[in-house]
Amino acid sequence: QVTVGVEALSMDWDFRANGYVPIGTTSYMEDSLSTVDFSGASIMYRQGEERALRGFDAEIGWRVPLFDADAGQQLRAYAGGYRFTEKNADTVQGPRGRLDLTFDEVPFLWEGSRFSLGAEIQHDDPRGTQGFASFRLRIPLQNFGDSPKPRLTAMERRMTDPIIRDIDIVSQAGQFTKAEEITSTADGNAITLVSSATTSSTDLANTISTAGANSTVVLNGSFTNVNNRLDVQDGQTIMGTGNLDVKTPSGRTVTITTPGASLSGDGAPPVGFGTPHHIFNMAANSRLVGVTVTVSGPATEAVTAVRIDGVDNVEIINSTLTTTATDNTVFGIQVLGNAQNTVIRGNTITTSSNSDFAYALSAVGSDNLVFENNTLNVSGATNNHLIFFNSNNTNLSGSGNSGNLSTCSVGGGTNTGSISFTNGTTCP
Repeated sequence: QVTVGVEALSMDWDFRANGYVPIGTTSYMEDSLSTVDFSGASIMYRQGEERALRGFDAEIGWRVPLFDADAGQQLRAYAGGYRFTEKNADTVQGPRGRLDLTFDEVPFLWEGSRFSLGAEIQHDDPRGTQGFASFRLRIPLQNFGDSPKPRLTAMERRMTDPIIRDIDIVSQAGQFTKAEEITSTADGNAITLVSSATTSSTDLANTISTAGANSTVVLNGSFTNVNNRLDVQDGQTIMGTGNLDVKTPSGRTVTITTPGASLSGDGAPPVGFGTPHHIFNMAANSRLVGVTVTVSGPATEAVTAVRIDGVDNVEIINSTLTTTATDNTVFGIQVLGNAQNTVIRGNTITTSSNSDFAYALSAVGSDNLVFENNTLNVSGATNNHLIFFNSNNTNLSGSGNSGNLSTCSVGGGTNTGSISFTNGTTCP
């Protein structure tokens, strides 16, 4: 920052003015100040920024006549103001007042020493009212020879007053640019925002299908009466709440937090089968992140929230899955058909049934299934189990899971590896 100032001093009056011009890098991007608005089908992003302001301040001072004009102690009162501006930033301007009590020739110190007490108050809209207190002790370094030194007159002492100016850079933080629409992830895949305020539950399946493969669908709001099956596309990510890396139209890569979303309803059965009813049918390389799903299928129908059938590289992350079945078996997640490289992490899975069997996870043919840090609650059925295994499941792994039970069920097949729980249970 370059500062240019002028001052004029007399025995009784002071006048000072300073101008401030920031140089070099005068603004910094600050993502913590950025805002994101999810409205309708648009994601609007405003970049947070801190900007240095240019401006000036000025003051006029008066010697309060409590002491003689040439006395070694003086009280001075000052009144002034300041103004700092920058394009699109809030102007910082307001009045400032201060008092300064000065003592020359401090006891036990030599000539030229000075002790000062100060109090200052200022007010502007962006920062509000601010008050400051200060004290200064000046001790001169000089030659202590025997030759006498001339004493400074009162006016000469005034010429040794310190220069008064802002030593910091006045800045403002906020969003100073126009909002930009986010349309792609950091790796270039398209983003589709789907809001329950503008998209009905009956249109949700078609909207997800239309978004296409390798896209990210951000769900916003509460979708009720989801009584059909949502077929996730290959490479597609379905997001509720979570962190998403995106690219702005200006080319910056930033991380935004997506809103929450909940879906509830009966779901629908898989193609070619009558059961179980479910809402999400996952595809190869697809992800379900931060979504709340509640499924309570028709009476006498088996129910699950998510089905992973013969597709690879699926992730179910940080979601809340609740399923209820009447007079039939209930699952939270089904993995079957030799699905490979499935990751199920950080979810809360709650299942209940008034029938014979209830499970949080069903693994009926899988390879490299990772099941970790999930919270399970299974209840209501005659036989309640955390996990059901059947067919062949190879390379099972995962830890940090918790559950309200300590049993799993093995229907048959060969299972290798294990999934552990914090209560000491190991499955299978």
